[in-house]
Amino acid sequence: MLNYVLNAGKIPRQWKLGEITPSYKKDNNLERSNYRPITILPSFSKVFEKIVNNNISPHLESIYHKYVFAYRKHHGFDAALLRLIENWKMELDNHKVVGLMMDLSKPFDKLPHDLLISKLKVYGADDKTANLIKDYLSNQRQRVKIGSSYSDWQNIEMGIPQGSILA
Repeated sequence: MLNYVLNAGKIPRQWKLGEITPSYKKDNNLERSNYRPITILPSFSKVFEKIVNNNISPHLESIYHKYVFAYRKHHGFDAALLRLIENWKMELDNHKVVGLMMDLSKPFDKLPHDLLISKLKVYGADDKTANLIKDYLSNQRQRVKIGSSYSDWQNIEMGIPQGSILA
């Protein structure tokens, strides 16, 4: 099945469905901000993502600048933040002023699909690979599950599905 999908470049619709369950974190259980979304993606979707990730990552590693932290193993948010702090400390030790304003909330939720596909092509992805990723990202849908109740399915217009290995 996976070989067929990889050769055909078409992802089954069932692989593009995610169910989000809010998980309580802390404090007031009536506030939405005190819940973390846990998304359950189909098993075949996760296996597909792992195969694609294992094949694309080595190529991208040879292209990325050492300070690119997105979509890389061992280069997550914590590594980026540590790098920033070390740079700030060095500047302060040299009696320089450090100022900063940034929004680090949900950066991958806002990534337009067409931009991601364009970047893949710029970084050397062939048309077959780019089209496979484009097909995977198109028509992604999710719904919220609370107890035995479900919301309506909603399209994911931007970003990588929460819970995805590719994110």
